[in-house]
Amino acid sequence: MALTEQLYNELRSHILHSEALEASGLLQEAAERLVVAAAAFGPEGAIGPQSMDTRNMYAALCTHAGNSYRRMRDYAHAAYMYQEAADALVDEGDSKLRAELAANTVACVRLTGRDPAVRLNLLLAKYEHLERQYIAANRWMEAARARMQIARVYQRRERFEEAAKNYQMAIDAYSEAEISLERNMEIAECHHRLAGILDVRLKNSEAARTPYLVAIEIYRLNEPLVYGTQQARELCELAVDAMDETSDEADN
Repeated sequence: MALTEQLYNELRSHILHSEALEASGLLQEAAERLVVAAAAFGPEGAIGPQSMDTRNMYAALCTHAGNSYRRMRDYAHAAYMYQEAADALVDEGDSKLRAELAANTVACVRLTGRDPAVRLNLLLAKYEHLERQYIAANRWMEAARARMQIARVYQRRERFEEAAKNYQMAIDAYSEAEISLERNMEIAECHHRLAGILDVRLKNSEAARTPYLVAIEIYRLNEPLVYGTQQARELCELAVDAMDETSDEADN
C-alpha cells in the first residue's frame, strides 16, 4: 500500500496524541495507543507494511512506543518494540537508524537483568503485540491462538491464576472467529485446560465444573473418534466423575 495523505495524517495524529499524553504524565496510555496504532500497520495488521512507506510508518510507531516504554522502565516491552522497528526497515539508507535501534534493543535487554519476571515480560510482549496485529486485521482465530499461547506460558511457569484468566480471554477471542471444526476443538481445549487449572491447581472444583461440562459437549460434537473413543471427552468426564465422588464422600 502506497503512502497516502490519509495514512500520513493518521500516523501523525497517533504520534502527536501520544506526545500530549506523555506530557501529561500518562506514559502507559501513550505507549498503549502507539502499540495499538502500530498493530494496524504491522506485518499481520489491517494495513501491513507492504511498501517502504508503510514499513517506515510502522517503524516510526514502534520506535515511539519503545521510547515510551523505556521512559517507564518497562525494558522488556521497549526491547521488543525497538526490534520490531529495526526489522521493518529494509532500505539500505536506513542502516544507521537500524544500528541505533539494535543498540537500543540490546541496552534494554541488558537492563532487564536476571529477574525471571522481567524476562517473562519480554516473551509475553511478542504474543501481545501479535494479538493486537491480528485483531486490527480482524483475524480472530490467530488472535485467539496468540492469547492461548500467553495462557500456556503462564501455566508452564505455574502462575495459574494468570493462566486461567488468559484461557478465558482466548475463549472470548475464539467466539469472534468463523465457526469451524478446528475453531471448535481449540475452544474445547481452552475450556479443558481452564477446568484442569481450576480443579487441580486452584482447588476450586465448583468453578471447574462448568468449563469441564462445556468441553465435554464441544468434544462430543466435534472430537474425532480414535479407535471408537473420544479421548479428550472421556478425560473430562472422568474428572467430573471424580469431583462428584469427592462431593458424595464429603456429604456422607
